[in-house]
Amino acid sequence: MWILFQLRISMRRKHFSVCINVDSLFLANRMVNYFPELKEDIAYEKLHYANFRGITFAKEKILPLFKQYVANEGANNLGKLSKSLNDIYNMGDLDVKGIISYILFNSIEDEKKREMLLENFTEANKKVIVAAFSLRGKKIKPEKPKKKRSGMFMEALEAKQQAGK
Repeated sequence: MWILFQLRISMRRKHFSVCINVDSLFLANRMVNYFPELKEDIAYEKLHYANFRGITFAKEKILPLFKQYVANEGANNLGKLSKSLNDIYNMGDLDVKGIISYILFNSIEDEKKREMLLENFTEANKKVIVAAFSLRGKKIKPEKPKKKRSGMFMEALEAKQQAGK
């Protein structure tokens, strides 16, 4: 009985120590707090597509609303948005970090507004976002696939691997 009790406690501790990774759907749901009209678009996206298309959704739906919000809102509301974006950026996966840095922040033309949004970000996150802004308008080539090596040694290695199967 005591062993089962200890096992339950350790399982509970493991459960709570799991790191939460924020995905693009979480980001979109969080943006509903600032843009309530996104709620219907998120439901449509979930209904019509097998997987939530985070980058496409951010470009088509969130970005126009984000630009308008940044242009029209004052420092207090931008500070709230900045804090929530920083939290999401810290917990987010690579897609979310890309959406925030490349799509949202690179769309801001006004340097003062961009600085107001970056005030609440950590220093490490600021460096990444500023570096992403320097890549604005540049074409980045995808990584080239590595060439397969040929030769006597590689042939022997492949033959050994196939024989082991």
